[in-house]
Amino acid sequence: MDKISWNRREFLSSTALGAALVPILYGCGKGAHAAASTSGKLEALRRNGVQDPNCEWCGARDVPDDVRWKTKLVKDGDAGERMIVEGTVFDPDGVTPAPDILVYIYHTDSEGIYGRKGEHRHGKYRGWMLTGEDGKYSFYTIRPEPYPNRRDPAHVHMTITGLDRKEDWVDSIMFEGDPLLEPRNISEKKGGFRNVIKLTKDSEGILRGTRNLILPEK
Repeated sequence: MDKISWNRREFLSSTALGAALVPILYGCGKGAHAAASTSGKLEALRRNGVQDPNCEWCGARDVPDDVRWKTKLVKDGDAGERMIVEGTVFDPDGVTPAPDILVYIYHTDSEGIYGRKGEHRHGKYRGWMLTGEDGKYSFYTIRPEPYPNRRDPAHVHMTITGLDRKEDWVDSIMFEGDPLLEPRNISEKKGGFRNVIKLTKDSEGILRGTRNLILPEK
């Protein structure tokens, strides 16, 4: 699986390239059609998100217009160990990559807290990814901390939404070696693969892990 580099030079280069492509995309019919197609997909995904404002776990309805297959949630100065989790979403056969699947994630901060005053209830570590033809997604964030009461292991909440699939949650990502982890936390029921992943530090000191997903049968 390809590694993702998030150094400052590449980020600035990517930003500059994105800005340069804007007039190209909107200056020709093909580009305008692509933009319209993406807009239509996002509207469908928003409609398939849970609309109940009292829903505590959902987030598809809030997907931004600039969603991509990967997202960066951590900022310079944020407390916590840097972590990248990546994976592939597969069709129900467990083999074919699934495109146009919206993956929404959120988790606690370095003190085990979600939303603070003025923040969304899921906190600032929340994000969206839209899989491409290869079904891949990736997010760069911090390793979350357990709740202050220390009753549950650290985890990352996830939901998945498709163009013809309503938003649904999958088993939260948890981490090997967590002293709060118990057998009851380990599952393959909603997500198709083991939800407890191994994290390994790369040469830059970033924790890396993989969580693949299998879509349920309709």
